[in-house]
Amino acid sequence: MKHYKYFSLLGISLLVFAFVSCKKALEILPEDKLDRSMMYNTLADADAAVLGIYGQMAGLGEKYIVLNELRADLVDITRNADPWLQQINNHEVTVDNPYADPTDFYKVIFSCNDALKNFKIMADLGKLSQQEFDQRYSDIAVLRTGCIFS
Repeated sequence: MKHYKYFSLLGISLLVFAFVSCKKALEILPEDKLDRSMMYNTLADADAAVLGIYGQMAGLGEKYIVLNELRADLVDITRNADPWLQQINNHEVTVDNPYADPTDFYKVIFSCNDALKNFKIMADLGKLSQQEFDQRYSDIAVLRTGCIFS
């Protein structure tokens, strides 16, 4: 009977300890990513978001040129063009064509939407003046519009 009480007490103590220790283990912030509470707090954060979106947009350069200029017959392909460019030039694009994948454009649009939403929140909280808000908001809105209508 003494052993039963001892093991019961030990089991209950371990259970309580496990629940308390698990809560702390689950609340650890990742070291390689930013937490939402650490973003969009200062003017520098807003500027970093703008620069990051411009960086994403710069990665779209080749697709942007191909999809806009080649489809509109503003440029032409050569005999040495790869099959993907030939498909776009002939308006016979297949599903596996990397130029026809809109995922990168939607990533930029998503980033723009996130920044625009957070710029409004920052302005409402007084973290951005009206002039600072207008500059950054219009900058990102133009980029988003350019991606949507590409």
